[in-house]
Amino acid sequence: MRLIIPIKHMIDCSPRGAGFEAFHFIKKRRSDIFSETTGVLTEEGQKWHEVRSKVQQDLMRPKSALFYVDGLQEVAQDFVNFIREKRDLGNGGTMNDFLPDIYKFTLESITLVALDSRVGCLEPEMDPEIAKVFSATKVLFENFAPLLIDFPWWKYVPPRWHRRYRETEDGFEVLLNFGQKKVAEAIAKMEKKRDDLGGEVSVLEKLIIRNGEDSGIPIVMALDMMLAGIDTTGNTLGFLLYNLAVNPEKQEKLREECLRSGERLTPQTLDKMRYYKACARESLRLTPTIPAFVRNIVDDVVIQGYNIPKDTMVLWHPAIMSQQEEHFPDWNVFRPERWLSESKENKICPYASRQFSKGPRMCIGKRFAELELLLVTHRLISNFDIKWTGRTPLTLSRGLINVPDYPLNFQFVDLKNKQW
Repeated sequence: MRLIIPIKHMIDCSPRGAGFEAFHFIKKRRSDIFSETTGVLTEEGQKWHEVRSKVQQDLMRPKSALFYVDGLQEVAQDFVNFIREKRDLGNGGTMNDFLPDIYKFTLESITLVALDSRVGCLEPEMDPEIAKVFSATKVLFENFAPLLIDFPWWKYVPPRWHRRYRETEDGFEVLLNFGQKKVAEAIAKMEKKRDDLGGEVSVLEKLIIRNGEDSGIPIVMALDMMLAGIDTTGNTLGFLLYNLAVNPEKQEKLREECLRSGERLTPQTLDKMRYYKACARESLRLTPTIPAFVRNIVDDVVIQGYNIPKDTMVLWHPAIMSQQEEHFPDWNVFRPERWLSESKENKICPYASRQFSKGPRMCIGKRFAELELLLVTHRLISNFDIKWTGRTPLTLSRGLINVPDYPLNFQFVDLKNKQW
């Protein structure tokens, strides 16, 4: 229990520190869009609190995510069809270096949620505009960690002389133009159905209604969701598929639950996917997507006799606790059942494995990411026996997020007894 105390202090504080400075600077240069706020990813202090309070209700309510159950299942089915078309049947249905393909799925999913639009990432041939957006997101992810960690040379020279800054600003401009276009389309649709907005509406429509058609908040939040929801959700899915593939008995047990739940899940049947949720939690414990959470302590605090002054940057590494025998016996074994059999004697510390953080800065897209992962895993496991053909064990490199050291190589073998 001693470890809970510093973690709680760390979680409860708000600021991330100055690491996002380059991205804040890039956004502020586009004052036409970011005059109200630069978004929850880059704001600090009171400004962060103000924008978070304007968007939290629309993004954190369970109903907001459940609005997309049918749409995300359509994306998941398109991903199944994409795999069937692209896999190498002459080599047992292999999909080598599968992670970029997963990113296509997560981009398609997050644009549905954030921009109320299907964009065709899973078509055999991407539209040139969407291919440009996909390439721009790749550049942003590659440059994010270096700009976050390296010495900020861009501050001491004209910024565009700095290669990573220049590439990031150009990539961000592509996303901005794409986002502006989609928000304008959403506003035009709302004008046509203005008298029929009484029921549940999309997240983008909620943000437009709440903040006004002239507000920059809808596009700012859409971009934040895209930047935060492509590679993180993609890597989480990749790690989960790996853990299921190298543990075929667990995959089969999950398949039984998936087939029992039926072809199409509903808001009423989602809660019955208990074994899936245990698999997801166990995968995040064993192969976490986020290597560390960084915060600034907002008050002086004493932890285990150490005086830590306010404004000290602290890091919480989830794997330190989630991969300790003290908290998880046989910690290096993929055992979803440990999450199903908690008792007073087998009580898991609530802070021992927590990938979405907690407190004021808990991931604002948590519900969407969890729903997206559940629906696509249900569809994949219901259609394929997934086998691992890559290097074992899969090891991770820790950067801004954890990434696999080796290509994700799978075989997707059609099930004989059931296909949807």
